[in-house]
Amino acid sequence: MSFLILWFNEANYVAAQKALGNAGKKAKYVDSASPVEAEKDDELIWLRGRTAGEGPTLTDKHFRVTAPEDALKLKRVVEMYQWKETKHIDKREIPMGNNQTRVEKTERFSYSKVWSSSVIRSDNFKDRTHRNPPEIKVGSGEVISKPNLRVGSYKLGPGFAKRITPTSEISRKYFQYYGDPYPTTPADFKIGDTRVTHTIARAKEVTILARQGAGGELSEWVDKSTGRSVYAFQHGRKSLDEILASQLSTEGWLCVFLRLLGFVLMWMGISMTWEPLVAIVSPIPILAPLIDFARNVGTGLAAAVLSTMTIMVAWLYYRPLVAVTVIAACSAMIYHKELAAVFASYM
Repeated sequence: MSFLILWFNEANYVAAQKALGNAGKKAKYVDSASPVEAEKDDELIWLRGRTAGEGPTLTDKHFRVTAPEDALKLKRVVEMYQWKETKHIDKREIPMGNNQTRVEKTERFSYSKVWSSSVIRSDNFKDRTHRNPPEIKVGSGEVISKPNLRVGSYKLGPGFAKRITPTSEISRKYFQYYGDPYPTTPADFKIGDTRVTHTIARAKEVTILARQGAGGELSEWVDKSTGRSVYAFQHGRKSLDEILASQLSTEGWLCVFLRLLGFVLMWMGISMTWEPLVAIVSPIPILAPLIDFARNVGTGLAAAVLSTMTIMVAWLYYRPLVAVTVIAACSAMIYHKELAAVFASYM
């Protein structure tokens, strides 16, 4: 598994670099306030402008909450105050004689009060004195959106419309279980009480990199040479170089994370091969910690070497020019040090 993660991670990063490079060459700037040019259909474009929507001001009639005029989405979150069960496992070593021990595991459960938007079923709680109501009486969550979300003359496709997320809170109300509102925020809540929070997404300046579809609808652009999707939806006014640099940085951090994940999985896998030996020497007080230390250090070094070799072989396959350059540079550095040492011995 670790070899596959490391190998395909390098392939993914190379494909991302190539796709973003092609995007930088093909992307065309359009003025979002100008009419859509049909001749640019299916091409990669980038634009800047302010998000907007059509229709009246958003209102949640059920809870009598009205959003500001520039709100594009209104989100209602309904949560109930409930018991939550947490399972703990306590471990205790019990002496067995002859320097041997046995690990005894004991389960225990703790209970805390939390706000949750879904019902926490208490039927299977170990402690039956902690009971949650079977349903949320007040209502459920909902997102209300203005139709035809757009930036200037360009309509946001479903993928981009989802990126407009309500985060600004405008209302929070508390209710008793059967729906009677609390006039003020209570000092102490009871199980079954309900909290209703409303947040909005306001119109903002954004920069978008996308494929122009029929009628100016924006969607993901696919690089034909790699098959990768390229798109961006960023807040603020950005340049094309800034967009691509941000995308490449994200891909770079993902690559680093997957390299570390592959290394850790390989380390764990190699370490498991030492388990029989560790089990044999565990009763011996002097040898047990030494073998355990040797296992951690030895398997860590082995995993580091194998991970590096896997990455280098992947480089030779997916980007041979870079790999050969790195190998040549390393070889030159080693040769230079050896040559310097030879000359130093004659001085």
